[in-house]
Amino acid sequence: MSISEFQYDGEAIVVGSENWKEWILSADPFEGDFDDSQHLSDKIVKTRKATQLCSDCLSICVSGTYNRVITVSEHGSLITNRYCQECCTAMAFDELHQDYKQYDEDSENYPEEEIMLIDVRQQLRTVNENFLIKKLGKRYFDKPKEDLYKVMIEAREQVG
Repeated sequence: MSISEFQYDGEAIVVGSENWKEWILSADPFEGDFDDSQHLSDKIVKTRKATQLCSDCLSICVSGTYNRVITVSEHGSLITNRYCQECCTAMAFDELHQDYKQYDEDSENYPEEEIMLIDVRQQLRTVNENFLIKKLGKRYFDKPKEDLYKVMIEAREQVG
C-alpha cells in the first residue's frame, strides 16, 4: 500500500513535494543513538532501478518512488542507509504526530493503544526478516546485497 497524499492538521501533504521532503529530512532515524558517526549526506532521491532494500522494513525500494539516503562515517567506515518512501512517511508522520498531537493522557479522546505507522512498518520488517532468515540463515545481514534482493524478489512473487 502506497500513500501519495494525506492530510495533517488541515494541510495537504503530497509525497514528493518540497514540504514533504523538508518534513522527511527533519525526522532523525538515529535520534537517541550514542555514537561518533558523522553525517556526510542526507537526501531524498527518486529510485531508478529497484535493486536495493529499505534499511528499516527490508522491503524492495520500488522504481519511481522516493527514498531517503543517509551516508555516515562511523569508526572509519562509510555506511549508507536507504529508506523506502513508506518508511520515510511513517517516521516523519509519527514524529510530527507525537510532537503536536491535540490531546493529553487525561483527554477522553486519548486512544488506549495508539498504533503508529512505524509500528506497522516494523511488523512488515519482522515478516521480511523471517523470510530472509529462512532462506539465508540468521546471519543474512552478512550476505551480499544482491543475495538479499533476490530473496525479497522471491518473497514478493510468493505473496503475489
